[in-house]
Amino acid sequence: MHERLLSIARNGLLRPRSPPGRRSGGSAAASGDRPTPDPLISIVIPAHNAASTLSRTLASVARQAWPSWEAVVVDDGSSDTTAQVAAEWARQERRIRLLSAPRGGVSVARNTGLADSKGEWVLFLDADDTLEAAHLDVMAAAVDAAPHADVVVCGWRLIWEDGTAGPARPPLDPSDPFPAMARTCPFTVHAALTRRTRLQMVGGFDPSLSTCEDWDLWQRLARLGACFVAEPRICVPYRLRAGSLSTDLPRLWQAGLEVIARGHAPDPRLSRVHPRYVSGLPAAERPAAEACFTAWIAAAAIRQDQDTTPYLDYLKDGPLLDPDPDLLANFLVDGLARDSNSLPDWPVLWPRLAGRIEHLLTVLERRATIGRLRRRTLRRLELAMSADIPADASATLGALFVVPIQADRHRADLRLPPPIERVQLRVHARGRSLGRIDVMPADGRLSRQRLDELIAREIHPEHAPLRRLRSWTRTLGRGLKRRLARLARPADEGDPCSRRFWDEIFREPDPWDYTNPYEQLKYRQTLDAIGSGRIPRALELACAEGHFTRELASRVDHLVAADISATALKRAQDRCGSSSNVEFALLNLCRDDLPGRFDLIVCSEVLYYVGDRVRLREIAFKLARGLRTGGRLVMAHANLVADDPGQPGFRWRHPFGARTIGEVFATVPDLRLVSERKSALYRIHVFQRTAPDAAPIEPERVDIPFADDVPEKVIELFDWRGRGAADIVASPDRVPILVYHRVAEDGPPTLRPYRISPADFEAQLDWLRENGFTGISLETFREAACGRMRLPKRSVMITFDDAYRDMLANALPALHERGFPATVFVVTGAAGTVASWDEVHGTPAPLLGWDEMRLMRRKGVTFAAHGASHTPFTGLSPEELLAEAQHAAETLRRELGEPCDSIAYPYGAHDEAVCRQLSGCGYVLGFTCEERHWRKGDPLMRIPRITVPGGQGLTAFAGRL
Repeated sequence: MHERLLSIARNGLLRPRSPPGRRSGGSAAASGDRPTPDPLISIVIPAHNAASTLSRTLASVARQAWPSWEAVVVDDGSSDTTAQVAAEWARQERRIRLLSAPRGGVSVARNTGLADSKGEWVLFLDADDTLEAAHLDVMAAAVDAAPHADVVVCGWRLIWEDGTAGPARPPLDPSDPFPAMARTCPFTVHAALTRRTRLQMVGGFDPSLSTCEDWDLWQRLARLGACFVAEPRICVPYRLRAGSLSTDLPRLWQAGLEVIARGHAPDPRLSRVHPRYVSGLPAAERPAAEACFTAWIAAAAIRQDQDTTPYLDYLKDGPLLDPDPDLLANFLVDGLARDSNSLPDWPVLWPRLAGRIEHLLTVLERRATIGRLRRRTLRRLELAMSADIPADASATLGALFVVPIQADRHRADLRLPPPIERVQLRVHARGRSLGRIDVMPADGRLSRQRLDELIAREIHPEHAPLRRLRSWTRTLGRGLKRRLARLARPADEGDPCSRRFWDEIFREPDPWDYTNPYEQLKYRQTLDAIGSGRIPRALELACAEGHFTRELASRVDHLVAADISATALKRAQDRCGSSSNVEFALLNLCRDDLPGRFDLIVCSEVLYYVGDRVRLREIAFKLARGLRTGGRLVMAHANLVADDPGQPGFRWRHPFGARTIGEVFATVPDLRLVSERKSALYRIHVFQRTAPDAAPIEPERVDIPFADDVPEKVIELFDWRGRGAADIVASPDRVPILVYHRVAEDGPPTLRPYRISPADFEAQLDWLRENGFTGISLETFREAACGRMRLPKRSVMITFDDAYRDMLANALPALHERGFPATVFVVTGAAGTVASWDEVHGTPAPLLGWDEMRLMRRKGVTFAAHGASHTPFTGLSPEELLAEAQHAAETLRRELGEPCDSIAYPYGAHDEAVCRQLSGCGYVLGFTCEERHWRKGDPLMRIPRITVPGGQGLTAFAGRL
């Protein structure tokens, strides 16, 4: 804490001549007597005609518990008794000094006081504001706790003239303050304690600004790279006076627009700035910032019944913009509340103001790129106003009905007359507030049963209805029975090296559907690996029912087709009966010798079954001995997760797959790997028998495709995320969920942030893989979020919004090659068309059709809902939201054949009522655009995601993870 500084101050090193609280005679201003040595904190107070408020301000300074301070009052050419009031306080308290200067404005007065002050830290206090008695004490403690700090900012609150206090406003997020400073002034001037050297570095306040000068100062400090530190333990009061804004609105508006313009362009006043903000915020973001600020000014004008024509005219014209409805609503409610002598009575005031505010929002909506801005902002505005309504009062604010509910009393059905769309339940019991519940009743009423369920689940979850517990118990019981059945069943249900095992498999014909496109393409690729030359003598091991045998026989003079199953071999004979060059033989690869030596041996999809690596190596030597010198061994086997946890593969129960098979055969001295042809699902190895002293050769390695139409029973066991037992060591504290839109080069310039080039996308995937990240699917994330499984330490989830068609060609191959699964959120009503919501930016891009999605689903891509029309959910009526949710889920179920319980909110627009409505429709997970990592315990319907913008370098991408 700050005991060290406090000890120094109280032992005399920083102590003024008068101890704290003691008044001494004489004028410090007249005598030049001032505290020596220098104080830690200087308080600079500009005062112009402030005689009526200055005494209260100085009294709050004099009663500070922290002793090492000085106050410099700068009389800015006052024509009243301001100087006399300050001089009287200076005579009583030696730490207070008076400077007199001709009228120069607030910026000049503050700079004058700054130049004459001595403290290492400076606090600026207006002559009509006050400090709490512990303010300097707490701020000094924050300085001592953060010696690297340049600016310490505490929380604050509005105080109306009648003494009513508004809600506390927390300090800004100090991690990256410049974006906030470029758009608005996030705190009042006396909430900040600033290091003197930093103030001198930026040149103090700008004299050209007669207002918004503090906002401009904080913006320059943030652009410089000054270290801001948040101190939440104290709130300074910011007093409002009725009429203080009414005469200054045009001047305030012009000054604010000037500061916003400076924040979105280079600032020539600074010789050095943080590299990230040399050019300020992007110029494309400036119109939205100006619109929000202008709306704040217009709201203040509406509150004072002033003419809003200049502001509306300004908002009518200009480029497209996308203001944040939450931010816009906060601006509006602040503007409406500022010029008042008491906390506004919103239920009485709102009907008088609503029409003009709605007109203001309608004007803004005409320039908005995202639909329903007016409705979205009004809903947020109503919620913001409801925060000022007493907890036990009922009220109507536009479409919001606020009603207190007694949790311990009998309830009746709640009927909602139009235009009510939302209800805020304020739950009480025995005079104590238990919480608030926001809901969107789709049928205009809340039944007593629904009210009971909401209170039981949201307020008293331990009192949930008994039937829910019984349902959960039944579900658990069924799952437990299935698990026990699996544990009781032998892993392979027999010896895979026995004929009985294989005869049982071949009891039904074609157990693996050999004629499907997936198997047929693999056959052709195996024949390509064999080559086109004529082969004198060949052996096909595990020929099964002879589908590949018939094709291989056309290239061989004499072919021995062998299998362990007599049932399979009989079917192979029937299929190849017309081939006179084929001999059929029963052969147990694990126990029998090979029938001679061959120029070619084909052994595919069978070696997983031999049991362990020792037996696999024995078979490798056996096959090597069965080849003539120069003869070739060709094998096709699947990639298994067991081979390489963390890489894509099949989740079969075998102990190894294609990679291990290739590695074991490569250890046989007489075999040389000639080529390896690899797809995401399987590999084809070609080995050649050579003399032991033959020179080594460099094998050919080729990437090959697999068939688009992979059978469901094949692909359902393939794990694109490559999760293996070795990966699952602990649940991570946080998981980044990345959201992409288009992966393409072309498109409208204004959509560049939502478009990433294929090369950049591949580079980001490579970075993830090289840095040990493991991709997880939606299914895996759902299980982990619901507490049913653990995740790898470095998990990452990759999602795509809107289902643009270019993902099929530009993203899916890169994902497969690097082993990352993907989740795509689909606008179900627009599948197979174009992204009509992007038309305001230019030609919209095409979207995936259902056939393409079915193809991608067979390749391991998961699809979930993104609404039916891409309309922001917070702008929908309860009936519209219900229709959107049901259409999305039902369409996905019908087209892709599986239930949908996950949804991504279009534009990230959601609130508590929306989440609750969708949860009632059966959705379990709701994905937002909140820019942070997911953490265990986050609400399931508010999963955060990190948007990956286009044009971002790898360094910035890595920083986001």
